[in-house]
Amino acid sequence: MARETGAWLRDRLKGAGGLYNVGNAIGFVTGLAASLTAARHEAGVSLLLASAWNYIGGSPAATAITASTVLFFWSGEEYRRAWQPGRLPDPAHNRRGDLLSGLGAVLLGLGLAMLGSPLLAATSGFMHAAGKFGSASGWKTTLRLFGRPVQASDLFRRSVVLSRIPAILLTLSVIVETFENLPAAAALDRSILPGATMICLCIWAAADLMLARAARSVAAGVKDLSSRSGSSPGPAARA
Repeated sequence: MARETGAWLRDRLKGAGGLYNVGNAIGFVTGLAASLTAARHEAGVSLLLASAWNYIGGSPAATAITASTVLFFWSGEEYRRAWQPGRLPDPAHNRRGDLLSGLGAVLLGLGLAMLGSPLLAATSGFMHAAGKFGSASGWKTTLRLFGRPVQASDLFRRSVVLSRIPAILLTLSVIVETFENLPAAAALDRSILPGATMICLCIWAAADLMLARAARSVAAGVKDLSSRSGSSPGPAARA
């Protein structure tokens, strides 16, 4: 039983989808733990349960962010199913992963906006969603950006990676400021949650890059196969 459970978990941690869900799990668990830790000095299990509920669904913002987390977990599983080692990617699962991630990012953006973080709402939320929805569209045309040809699919994947940067910089600034203003022991305690957030952001960015590279490699392989077979590309490829 333990061996089967271990094999099931290892299978779920493969590829970009597995990486996404490792980050999702770390983010959710550390956030919930921080909420419970803040209430640890209050007596009674009921207060701990109330604190957990406040974190998960105690406000419209919390509900939106929790719903986004559920969608992100779901999208990670779809990506895992799409990109199985040694197999060609499954376009249906990959597209479903993009759509679910885009919907999750919209909800995340709404939650962050309600929490008073417009920059993160615009980047981690809506910019991320635009990149995911664009990837799901399957748009294969070539664009010109600053005079250079860029595949639309690459542009969408890159925008997802770029959407992480403001959150990474903001989290890093919080950690640096904490260590500048507090004694080392207190700063270390205060930096646990921002540190976990930074780890999650780096994991998600690594998964973004892994997914982008895999998609680019598959697209290049298809293009190479098409040229070798002598078939001409369609209108979208020539645009």
